[in-house]
Amino acid sequence: MLGRPRGRGSVLTDEDETELRLPAGTWSAALYVHKTSVGMALGTWDLGTFEVTGEGAVALSADAVTVGGAASWGGEPLRDDVHEVPWLFTLVDVATGAEFEQWVPDGSTWSARVPPGVYDVDLGGGYPSMRTRAHEAVDLTSDATVDVAIEVHTITGTASMNGVDAGSLDYPVVMFIDPRTGGTTAASARGGSWSADVPEGVYEVRIRYEADDQSPYVPVLSAHVVAADGTLAVDGVDYAVSGTLSYPHDVLPDYAGDGDITLYFYDAAERLSFSRRFAYGEAYAVRLPAATYDVYVSSQDPDPRYFSKVKLAGPLVVSGDATADLVLDARWVDVSVSLDGAPVGFTDLLLTWTDPERTLYNEQEEFSEGVTRVLLAAGRYNFWTRLDPLQDAGTADHAAPMEACFVVE
Repeated sequence: MLGRPRGRGSVLTDEDETELRLPAGTWSAALYVHKTSVGMALGTWDLGTFEVTGEGAVALSADAVTVGGAASWGGEPLRDDVHEVPWLFTLVDVATGAEFEQWVPDGSTWSARVPPGVYDVDLGGGYPSMRTRAHEAVDLTSDATVDVAIEVHTITGTASMNGVDAGSLDYPVVMFIDPRTGGTTAASARGGSWSADVPEGVYEVRIRYEADDQSPYVPVLSAHVVAADGTLAVDGVDYAVSGTLSYPHDVLPDYAGDGDITLYFYDAAERLSFSRRFAYGEAYAVRLPAATYDVYVSSQDPDPRYFSKVKLAGPLVVSGDATADLVLDARWVDVSVSLDGAPVGFTDLLLTWTDPERTLYNEQEEFSEGVTRVLLAAGRYNFWTRLDPLQDAGTADHAAPMEACFVVE
């Protein structure tokens, strides 16, 4: 995979030798390993940078070190039958954040080959969602032995929402989330009580339930320490928020109540707290924990109703039960794209529109006839696109990415 060092644009190839068409400039190269059979950890291996000033050839290579050692979970060897899938070691490059994954079978040892560097070492208890940190900032600039022993403690307790015993709710779940890895240990509280085997560490504790409709993850504790067996009472608080969604009829047709949309609520950390589909023309009603949210809307109906995720005007502040009417203030933008002076008409061209102030984006996957339309709210956008060679095996030359920046007023 080749990409711009500044982080925008890439060209993919799955061949040992290939011929590419690239614009002049500095390019970075990387090897994406996605099969365990090659004897290298899964991930993107850096192959360095090179300059393109004209036609020529470049040879690329990657260095590797071997790391491994003893492995245990809760004082026992790793066992496949605990979670019915292999265990996952994840090594996170401290300098770049790049992750390398190695699945290992049951047993008391582990081994992986990764690029030289300094790494945090995580172990997932059979699933990436249960991932916990074993070591931080391990020097792996040469072959090394790293033993991994995860201590696990049993935590039991009760659960409630807004003071109501969770036993009266549908599918309540207590969650321990590791802020370092995003790993989650979950326990059902359908009977009003729960029990979980949680790796030693510091966790954000949340509760989630389904009552009438899907619910968000409600924060309860921000830094709960698990260092021994213990008990914990979990009580979540959320609020009823409802209102209408309005949109300009000169931009979107009158849906007359048919079709549907999806609303997305993101908190200040840009975490998706909640999403739900609603019918056009109907009021929305959700329950959300106290926070300030950015709200986005999308439609999956066929054209002309289809549009990808668009930000609604103004943040939504939730501090209690409230009525909040949402407004879609957006307009259609016509975009034409050409390659080497000729209009692009590929059906597998990927378009990505990114607001530089957010990590969220709009993406249009079907692009043809050299022109497309996308619905965007006011703001400044970065745009890039490329032909995906993995979907276009008949193309001899892989098209380089195209980039632009524009403002929607």
